[in-house]
Amino acid sequence: KLQFLYFIVSMSTCSHGTVLGMTTTTKREAVLLAGAEVGLCEYCCLRCSGGSDLKEYSEIKVTRAGDEPCPMCCGVLQIGKAAIVDGVRGVLEGASYIDMKKLQVNIALPRTNMLRSAQWLHKVNPSINADNTRLLVSRIIPDVKSIISYFVSEAFPDMETDNGSGDVLIDLAFENVSADSSLEATWEGVGLKRPRRVQGQTADFTWPSITVVEHKLQETPLHLLTSTLGELPNPTTKPAMSIKISRRTLLIAGRYLKHHRNLPQTPWIMSGKRMGTSSVQEEITAPILEALFPSGVPETRLTTEEPAAKRQKTHIPEGDAVMQTLLGIKFHSAGREDIDVRMFGKGRPFMLEVPEPAVYYWDNKQLQVLERLINEKDEGAEVAVGSMKTVTHQYFADLAEGSENKKKKYRCVVWMASDVRQLQERLTINEGIEIEQKTPIRVLHRRSALCRTKVIHSMEVHEVLNAHWVVLDIVTSAGAYIKEFINSDRGRTHPSVASLCGCPADIIQLDVLDVYCDL
Repeated sequence: KLQFLYFIVSMSTCSHGTVLGMTTTTKREAVLLAGAEVGLCEYCCLRCSGGSDLKEYSEIKVTRAGDEPCPMCCGVLQIGKAAIVDGVRGVLEGASYIDMKKLQVNIALPRTNMLRSAQWLHKVNPSINADNTRLLVSRIIPDVKSIISYFVSEAFPDMETDNGSGDVLIDLAFENVSADSSLEATWEGVGLKRPRRVQGQTADFTWPSITVVEHKLQETPLHLLTSTLGELPNPTTKPAMSIKISRRTLLIAGRYLKHHRNLPQTPWIMSGKRMGTSSVQEEITAPILEALFPSGVPETRLTTEEPAAKRQKTHIPEGDAVMQTLLGIKFHSAGREDIDVRMFGKGRPFMLEVPEPAVYYWDNKQLQVLERLINEKDEGAEVAVGSMKTVTHQYFADLAEGSENKKKKYRCVVWMASDVRQLQERLTINEGIEIEQKTPIRVLHRRSALCRTKVIHSMEVHEVLNAHWVVLDIVTSAGAYIKEFINSDRGRTHPSVASLCGCPADIIQLDVLDVYCDL
């Protein structure tokens, strides 16, 4: 009690300017004493008195940790600055990350925290008037999240605190069951109702998300909340604190060339048997794993979170450690080519999502080193990359848009039943034509049975090999099935090269010469 009295005196005599219109220390001291009498912790007493300087909260040396949980912050701030900072320091020191620069702190509080803060502030300092809960808590006084965030940022001055784009994410969760359960019975008063009962089942109360709760509180004036819900009972248990650390996903983009056939874009396993020699994803990702994880790939990354289920779903062989590692790394691209189709030109745009990388920051010179690791890993490399860069999630949206709207240029070797030399005029398209394509028979087992309209922008004869063999260059819209455009897929694609020439036709080899995309 003597320590707390000393706190009140020290806070009431500090000079941090006029607070909430109180120009004398007497008024502030009265609010501090009123908060202490109803059992608020030092931090919440200071909040109610209008303390707007976060440094004041950091200077509090004593806490009423042994007392009952503070009814305003649900006991969260009573955990104290030292315990919170030590917990964060512990997870940072235990992490395997190397280049930690920006810290993002995400804080989850008991769901009744905002309502309790508003009600107790209104009770201890009745001179406060506000239209709604959020205005009362976050604009007039520091909220609990702001105070905790300041503790962490002050403790780690070498790391920039960025709550929008930090590369290291700290998730601080404070749970107080007794504080939240008190609101369950009356929560319907603010329009968040229990789920509808299903015959034969009980409708257990399910908490809405914190975002929904906060939005509802924001929309409801304080006096209506108070009259509807009444005064919330004080929490009877202390809050539990949990701390988790994670790394923002690293996004690396570029363009790839595929020089060999018999190579799928992503790992292709059927009934435990690998299709193709490797995959584009593996050829790109495997060489840079050492750079992303200098101390080695963590053992937890060599198996999936649910290895048995994952292996059963994708039929990955038990001992294929590289494949299991790649399960956590997502590969996106602007379309894809078949396993037997090569990719030339400027390459196909792609993006890698690498979760939990040990090394997050890459400059242009380092990315050029990664390119060389991929392109020079062995003679006659099946895959080459270029234009590598780190990107944001907006690139993924641009990649998806490019996949839908881009044009692609193909070169194909075609066999014709009739004499090609007599058909060159029919094999030339200067102005775009529309074709109707039903889902090809070869992919009908895994694709929806639809009819798609595509555009053949141009077609020309690149070389006549002999009377029955010709090389064609074709420019199409995204998503056109070239093989079916040549052979008509038993009439499922119309018009086709076969129908235009009036004779059977088939495609023997296919290459992508370019993907017209600005990424």
